[in-house]
Amino acid sequence: MDAFALYLLLSSLTIASPGPGVLLTINNALLLQLRGALPGILGVVLGMLVVASLASTALGALVSASPRALLGLQLIGALYLGWLGVSRLRAPSPQGQAPDHAQRTASAGRRLLQGLLVSITNPKLIVFFMALFPPFIQTSRPVLPQMLLLVTTFCVLSLVIHCSYASIATALSTRLSTGTRLARLNQIAGAIFLLFAILLLGASLGSLLSEHGARA
Repeated sequence: MDAFALYLLLSSLTIASPGPGVLLTINNALLLQLRGALPGILGVVLGMLVVASLASTALGALVSASPRALLGLQLIGALYLGWLGVSRLRAPSPQGQAPDHAQRTASAGRRLLQGLLVSITNPKLIVFFMALFPPFIQTSRPVLPQMLLLVTTFCVLSLVIHCSYASIATALSTRLSTGTRLARLNQIAGAIFLLFAILLLGASLGSLLSEHGARA
């Protein structure tokens, strides 16, 4: 298989696999339709662009060489996902009605920020980029243009796949359009965000204990 075709396949599978970003996109689309989910999708993709850029710089190398830096990022990510979960559990969609256009417009910036933070506080993302890029870089050619191509391709794929998820969720939302069902879906999403937070926190604490055990 051609190297770039393999990169496309690996990237697509990674982006499409369930995770905090995909969950955020689906939840926003179920509640607010495709148009309402777009700010969050743009935030997720922008965050991926930031993380991919960091992964290709000296900061990425620093995070790779410093377990404490990665641990700090894991803890921040866990706390943010936990906050997202709690906020969704405490503020479900209003009973009997879906959010209107004014609500969508007023919170667009907030949803973009949520998507951005979900991506940049995901420690697995920077590790993934640092592991994914090297096999597809040819040392006989200038590195920067190759990195730009890989990063741009990943972000475009992310935009397409997340929009596809949002379109499917929007189509399904017509069957789930009552306030009671939307509130329940919001609460389920909140619980899943909390689960992600607990798992990430557990991984962080496990890394910390392993580090202390190695020093003992």
